[in-house]
Amino acid sequence: MTLAVQVAVAVIINSDNQVLISKRASDVHQPDCWEFPGGKVESNESVASALVRELKEELGIEILEYKYLMSVPYDYGDKKVCLQTYRVSKYSGQEHGCEKQPIKWVDIDELSTYQFPEANIAILSCLNLPDMIQITGHFSNLEELLNKSKSCIDKGVSMIQFRAHQLDDESYRHHAECLLNLCHQHQVKLILNRAIDVAAAIKADGIHLNRFELMKYQQRPCAEQLSLSASCHNIKELKQAEALSADFCLLSPVKTARSHEAGVSLGYEKFAELVASCSVPVYALGGMQLSDIERIKRAGGFGIAAVSGNW
Repeated sequence: MTLAVQVAVAVIINSDNQVLISKRASDVHQPDCWEFPGGKVESNESVASALVRELKEELGIEILEYKYLMSVPYDYGDKKVCLQTYRVSKYSGQEHGCEKQPIKWVDIDELSTYQFPEANIAILSCLNLPDMIQITGHFSNLEELLNKSKSCIDKGVSMIQFRAHQLDDESYRHHAECLLNLCHQHQVKLILNRAIDVAAAIKADGIHLNRFELMKYQQRPCAEQLSLSASCHNIKELKQAEALSADFCLLSPVKTARSHEAGVSLGYEKFAELVASCSVPVYALGGMQLSDIERIKRAGGFGIAAVSGNW
């Protein structure tokens, strides 16, 4: 069995929300593509050490602050890689192409116009995704929904999924419009766990499919400007989400939670195994706490999701 080449990758973002990319040479694997800076992890070093070394060698900078972002396994057929990706927020020195490679700062929204190696695509798709997603829980009325959501926003939540199966269509739409107004006042994205036409009509940020809706479609069921996410519980559902070009998935239950039957949780090991076979960013759901974020990222997940009240 061929082992994947471990690669340390840096997503360097400046104060203008631009990302630094560099161009690969013509005589290497995936030639002439743009990429995020970084390089192969040597046998005698840690990934973090490789990241520091590579950025010094490639760009002439010393990184001062960085945070683990995600793991991206990818099989090119002739080569397997695993991109251990970090977000670099602070460094010293003036960046330049030490190896004569072209470099440039690009707005995040414009990255899709550049050609990247296929393994980098997962990184591109997740740059605007948060570490955590809040799912609305029980509420008795609109005021309570808005108050609970505002409390989550004040704690740093930047994406909310509005799940309220108890509401009829008309009530759901009214609640969603009010919640959307609150979210957009605070630059928070709102994902609707409801019919796609409602999300499009009120100009929500995305739509979420449950596991049964997910399996009904043969192609992506919404426009590209709407984010698409899905609930998954096994490899079949994860692969279906990939086929629909979902922007991210929620995989559950990772730990025992009140919303799932006891004794059927995936656990961290199974979660990592499933995530390793999926190219879509995956969030862990089920008994998650803020303290789980780092462990989930080490297991290859992108972050966590939890029902309101769990944090």
